[in-house]
Amino acid sequence: MSNTVDTPDDRDRAAREMRDALVDKLCADGMITSAVVERAFRTVPRHRFMPAGTPLQDAYAADVAVKVKTDERGTLISSVSAPFIQARMIEQARLGPGMSVLEIGSGGCNAALLAEVVGPEGRVVSVDIDPEVTRRADTLLKETGYGHRVRVVPADAEYGVPGEPDPFDAIIVTVGAWDIPPAWPEQLAPHGRLVVPLRMNGVTRSIAFVRQGDHLVSTSAEVCGFVPMQGAGAHPERGLPLLDAEGRTVELRFDTGAPEDRICCTECSRPRAPKCGPASRSSTWSPSPACTCGSRASCPGSAGSPRRRESSCTANVKSGSPSGACAVTPSPTWWYAPPWVGTGRSSARGPTESTATGLRPRWSNRSKPGIAKPATGRIPRSPSGRPAATSPGCPTARSSS
Repeated sequence: MSNTVDTPDDRDRAAREMRDALVDKLCADGMITSAVVERAFRTVPRHRFMPAGTPLQDAYAADVAVKVKTDERGTLISSVSAPFIQARMIEQARLGPGMSVLEIGSGGCNAALLAEVVGPEGRVVSVDIDPEVTRRADTLLKETGYGHRVRVVPADAEYGVPGEPDPFDAIIVTVGAWDIPPAWPEQLAPHGRLVVPLRMNGVTRSIAFVRQGDHLVSTSAEVCGFVPMQGAGAHPERGLPLLDAEGRTVELRFDTGAPEDRICCTECSRPRAPKCGPASRSSTWSPSPACTCGSRASCPGSAGSPRRRESSCTANVKSGSPSGACAVTPSPTWWYAPPWVGTGRSSARGPTESTATGLRPRWSNRSKPGIAKPATGRIPRSPSGRPAATSPGCPTARSSS
């Protein structure tokens, strides 16, 4: 197919072909698993929700998120999510005709997909704290014929959506969250589903929760990434840049503030690890409440081919060093540098060294659970009515009470 599009008719024809090719790929990759979601993705003209000048190839690439707006510092605060994660989150919500859904984080494209999934008898409400974003979404939805099927609301979703007395069958959050405010479960119907990109210790997963009585139980999780939450629910990560031996930047990212004790930055001696894989498989498991610092790492890559590495429980580590730099955060009792980032062996220091080095066989004996498959978690309500996030076997669960 030629990349040159000369007329509106040519562009529409090319868009239809690319849209069908995209959906074929999403179905083949297992991102789309239901007929109703497939039909929605084949119907919605997603290129019409993109900023002016966006190439069709970007609009219909399965793994490309398109930038819409940045703040005064250049930080991305609004985007059109990549099709693969849109599909997965809608499938996680298990929506169907006639159902009601609240989207937290507007853009227009995802709301149009939701409108197609729930059909004319369904109800779609999209909320965003940024009036510019909601105006844009509302305009694009009207231009594409979805204006009467989606209600766009400018509001801070931390406190719920005004003017919606009836609960929703599903709530899909399309911005990164650090916590679940009480307003979301309160607007969820009994046995309703909440799909939220929840950041836990530097790792964001799209987690599907189903409401069961006074708590939520997770049913699935997908590793993902989203623009950060704004407003009252914002909880920005703190970045701490370090330099490796060759002047390359290693950035630690903290959810709850940097530790008071020292940060160690180690340049690994070998350019690549003997065994490596995606971060979702090459990740440690911290099974004991005594473990205050775990790590995860992706393949460090070979010399001359920088790859991003991340290490997290207390902190998230990102580095472009081709030699495989790793940074670890020490706790008051011990710290642990994972062996798969290039050292070839566990590296534990401090009074609980045996505990640190003993983690790996215990993790292996449990079939090496990784960040892509966390334990099923529950979020019970605290006496104050605010859910307290917990995860069985995870020492880093946060209480929100």
